[in-house]
Order: sequence, then C-alpha cells, then structure tokens
Amino acid sequence: MWSEKYRPKDLDELLGNEKIQKQFLTWLGSWETGKSGLLIGPPGVGKTTLVHLSALKLGFNLIELNASDVRSKKKLELFFDPLLKNHNLFNQKNLILLDEIDGIHGRSDYGAVEFLIKIITNIGSPVVMTANSSTPKIKKLIKKSKVFHLTPISNDLIEKFLHSIVEKENFELDEDIIKQISDNSRGDVRSSLNDLQMHLLDSSSDVVNRDISISLEDSISNLFHSDTLDQAMLSLSLCNSPPHEKINYIFNILLNSTIKPDELHSTLESLSEIDIIVGQIRNTNDWRLLRYIDKLLALCIFINISKQNSLSMNANVDWNILLRMWNESPSIKQMATSFGKELHFSKRNFSMYYPYLTLILTDSKILSNVFEQLDLGDTQKNVFIKEYNRIKNK
Repeated sequence: MWSEKYRPKDLDELLGNEKIQKQFLTWLGSWETGKSGLLIGPPGVGKTTLVHLSALKLGFNLIELNASDVRSKKKLELFFDPLLKNHNLFNQKNLILLDEIDGIHGRSDYGAVEFLIKIITNIGSPVVMTANSSTPKIKKLIKKSKVFHLTPISNDLIEKFLHSIVEKENFELDEDIIKQISDNSRGDVRSSLNDLQMHLLDSSSDVVNRDISISLEDSISNLFHSDTLDQAMLSLSLCNSPPHEKINYIFNILLNSTIKPDELHSTLESLSEIDIIVGQIRNTNDWRLLRYIDKLLALCIFINISKQNSLSMNANVDWNILLRMWNESPSIKQMATSFGKELHFSKRNFSMYYPYLTLILTDSKILSNVFEQLDLGDTQKNVFIKEYNRIKNK
C-alpha cells in the first residue's frame, strides 16, 4: 500500500500545517504537568503521524490507545493503572496518545471524561489526544488542553505530492486525472494516495468521489473479484468499517460459498488467525498494527482460494441483520440453541430463520408463551422484539 510506503518518516516530510507542527513540537518539548494536548482536524491531515514523529524526535516512549474502543471509566482505569504505578520504574519519558477521543459517547462513557481530566492532572506524563471535530462531548477536555487546530491540506500541495509519487513509481498519468484526484481528496492526503494507486493499477476505474463512502458489501465483493493483490487491498482500505466487521462479513460469504472443502478449510483457518491478531491488537492497544489487517485479509483470499472471480457472493442473510446479531451475540446464541432444538435446525442456520420468526411471533401473549416454553428470559425477548420493530419499520 502506497499510503504505508510513503508514510512520512520525519517531520519535514509532513504536508501542510507547518506552523501548527512547530507549535506542537515546542509545546511538547517544554511540557508542563497538568496540561494535555489536543489535535483537532479532519481525517488524513496527519494528526496521529505528527504525534508519532514528534515523540520520536524528542525521545519519548509512545503509548497509544484508541479512545473510541475504550469508552468506559472502568476500561480507562485498567489502561492507566500500570502507568500510574510504574511511572518512573525504567526512567522512561512516556507520551500517552489517546486517538479519536471524540469517539467517546453514550451511557457506557459515564465518568470517562472526568476520569481523563483527573489523569491529565496527576499522571506526570504528557497526554495528547486527537479528534476529528470539536464536539460538545469533549468540551471539558478542550478546556483542560492546549488545542491545536489542523486544517485540510490544500489541493495544490496534494497535487504536487501526487506528481512526485507518479514519478517515483515510473508511471505516466494525465495532468487532469491528478488534479481530479487532488480536488476530490477534501484535504485528505492518505485517501488521495489510495485513489491514485487504485487508478494506476486499474486505469478503467473512475476517480473516487470522497463524498461517497464505499459500503462494506461493495468492498468485500471487490476483494473477491480483484485481479491483483493490490486491487484487493485498496478495495478493503477504502471501506471505513472496522476490521471485525470485515472479518465477519467475509466469514459469512465463505460459509455460504461453494468452494472446495480443502480451500474453505484453509481460508477459514487463516481468517481465524487474523481474527486472533485483531483481538491481540485490542488487548495490547497497539492500534497502529491495524493498518496491516487489510493486507492480511487480501492475502487470506488470494493465497487460499483458486479462481476467486467465480466465487458466489450470495450471503443469504441481509448484512445489517447479521451485524445486529453479532452485536447481540449472547442473547442470539441462546435463542439459536433453543429454537434450533425445538424446530430441528442447526445453530448455524438460525440467521436465515431469525427475521421470519420475528414476523411470525407478533402476538405478545404467544411470544411470551413460546419464550417461556423455550426457557428464554426477558433479555432475549427484548432483543427479539427490537429486531421485529426494525424490520417492520423498514
């Protein structure tokens, strides 16, 4: 992936926001206890990269956490507790990066912001946060922080950057195409580089319009129908869905495919190993490693499945329903076991019958009797009713 190949290795290589870069580096170099840094700006302008390169330049040991994946006070306490206890154990200068702090939201975040403010005051190491926008939910953190606003990279800068990449890769590309890619980038360097690579690998493809997101379904379909590994990787990278959703969708496609048993076995084995890696990344908070997951998923398909272009893309069950089933996993598993035993189908096939069962059992008295007979409680019944209401309101 060119977005990785040409990732800045030094602060001098970062595009745009030069004044903010210098201000942030100066602030970090003279950091004072009790004040955090907050970088606010749209995706692809180099917020996280600026923190990484500044830490490297100033000799900090960077500890990174994606705040949107650790939303509760309890989980934040688990993350920060070792840092508070072992602050000077190895005489290291630690820099703590909380990426995507604006991802904190909802009831599960009760007390999280207040806890972070307490940490910022007492931890004895600089805490730097990033956010895409100044949302009300981080208002208290903004007051506690030195804020650095990063703006979208200008089209002219992106255009010059793309020109240099085309030359380095020994390609020829029409000036109008490069301009179109830079104009469509909306100031996002990373996305413009992905678009450039996709166009050069497949000249018949249209330039991506950044106002239109690529759906998970389209991304996975392109994965299975790509002619090259690079095309497959790009298709995955242009989809914003998190890794576990991509893995689950690929899994569903494979289970409903007609590929050879030995190929299915090896592919599912590779997919399960990738799933384990994603879990380990979440446990260790080493979020930068997530950038390699798309490549691993692409390799998983290309290495294990022959003639992948002929693979059926029939998923049988609507993806949105499947996603909700995965999110409600414990209750769904209990229902799958109970209904499957009573109606003589496997737990694996429950996903196909689930939407129809919700439409059949609409009478509240009958539903209560059925769930009582199947020894299912109110938690499972509420999940069932919620799914019926979603389908009814479509």
